[in-house]
Amino acid sequence: MEVLGGGSVEIYGPKDLGSHKPGPDPLWQESVVLLWWDLKQSIGGFYRIGHELGQPGGGKIALWSFTATPEGIFKKTSYLPVTPQDQSPTGFGSGDGTHRYDYDGDCVWTINDDGIASTLRVHDFHASIDCYPKKGAISEFAPAHMEVAGAVTGTLTVKGKTYQVDALGFRDAGWGSRAWDTLLSHRWLAGVFGKELSFCFLSWHTTDDSMAKFGWVVRGDTVTFTKTLDIVAYVETDALCIRGGHAKVTLMTGETLDLEFEALAPCAVSFHHGIACVDTMTRVTCGELVGIANFETTANIMQGKRRPKNLARGVIEDGWHKPG
Repeated sequence: MEVLGGGSVEIYGPKDLGSHKPGPDPLWQESVVLLWWDLKQSIGGFYRIGHELGQPGGGKIALWSFTATPEGIFKKTSYLPVTPQDQSPTGFGSGDGTHRYDYDGDCVWTINDDGIASTLRVHDFHASIDCYPKKGAISEFAPAHMEVAGAVTGTLTVKGKTYQVDALGFRDAGWGSRAWDTLLSHRWLAGVFGKELSFCFLSWHTTDDSMAKFGWVVRGDTVTFTKTLDIVAYVETDALCIRGGHAKVTLMTGETLDLEFEALAPCAVSFHHGIACVDTMTRVTCGELVGIANFETTANIMQGKRRPKNLARGVIEDGWHKPG
C-alpha cells in the first residue's frame, strides 16, 4: 500500500487472521472485533471476543455482544473459562458455544443465542494494516493491532424474522500484552463510507498522564496519516453514554475533513477489568458522504471500580431490550 505522511504501516497476511502463540506475560491477550450497520434496514451490531490466556485456571474469554434491530436489542457480556473447543489455528470461541469467529478466506462471525442467530461474512476493502505507534503508552495496550474496513453480508434472524444483511463494516484484531489498568480515557473512532474512504482516529490518556492523538484514512490502497486531530463526544447526563460526536481532522497532505456522528442505537456498555467501555454505533457524514462508524469511549479519569447501572441512553444488562 502507498503511505502518505511518514507514518509506519505493517501489512498482515492470512496467517495473522487466526490465533497466535501466547506470550509469557500474564497480561497477554488476543481479541477480534466486528462492528457493522445496514443503514437501509436499521440493523447492526458490535462484537468482541477476547482470549486472556494468562489468567488463572487456564485463561478466560471476554465476550461483548450487541445487536440492534427493530424487533429489539440483544446485549450480552460474559467472562468464562477457555475450553479446547474455543481455540483453533483459525478461530476463537466465546466460552459457551454461542459466538464464534473463524477465518476461511474471509473473517466470519457466527452467533446462535437466545432468540438470535446470524452468520456474517466480512469482505475486506483493503489489506490488514497496523498503523499504531510502536512506542509510548499505547504500545502497552495494543502492541500488535490490525484495522480493516469492508462490506458485511449474511443473514440475521431475530425472534423469527430473518434479514439479508448488506452492510458496511469494520473489523480489528490485536494480540500481545494488554495493561487495562493503564487506561484513564480514550476515543476510538472506526468507520467506513465505502471503498472510497475509511478511517481510524484515536485519542489516548493513560495513568502516567500522557496523552496521544493519532489516526489515518484509507482510500483504495493509499494510507494517509493525520497531522492534527480534534475529537469531541456529545456526553449524556450520566457522564458515560454519548449521543454522537464530531471530529475535525487535518491530514498530512493538508486536506481537512469534518465528520459528524449521530447515534443509531443506545450505547453498548461493557464493564471489564474495572473499566466501562462504551461502544456507540453511529451514522457518520463527511460532506456528501454517508457511512457508519463506532464511536468508542471510556471515562475512567477517577479510576473508579463501580459498575455503572442507571444509564441515560445505554444498555449494560444482558438480555433483550426495547428498540432504540
